Amino acid sequence: MKKLIMGIWLLLFVAALELGLSIPSTYSNATVIIEDCKNDSVFCKNTGVLELSFTGTYRMQLDHQIHLEMDKNDLVNNDANIFNFKSAFIRSTPVIIQK
Repeated sequence: MKKLIMGIWLLLFVAALELGLSIPSTYSNATVIIEDCKNDSVFCKNTGVLELSFTGTYRMQLDHQIHLEMDKNDLVNNDANIFNFKSAFIRSTPVIIQK
């Protein structure tokens, strides 16, 4: 019975990985390069802490309100802590101004 339960958990884990779920990871001092980026944009190349979530989304916090978000399917190359992505989204935290 114990082997059956372990087998089911292993099967569920492999199925989750196949469905696109990832093991969370953190990459310190990573460089992110966005290929489909306008040349005059400051977001084309950034260095910082890159995080990979369970859902397969990479995120890099640029400041306290802005972060880059990339899908793992857009990852073109990863070599020596340099991550090349096809595209990225810039996400911003809403700012609430109070009197």
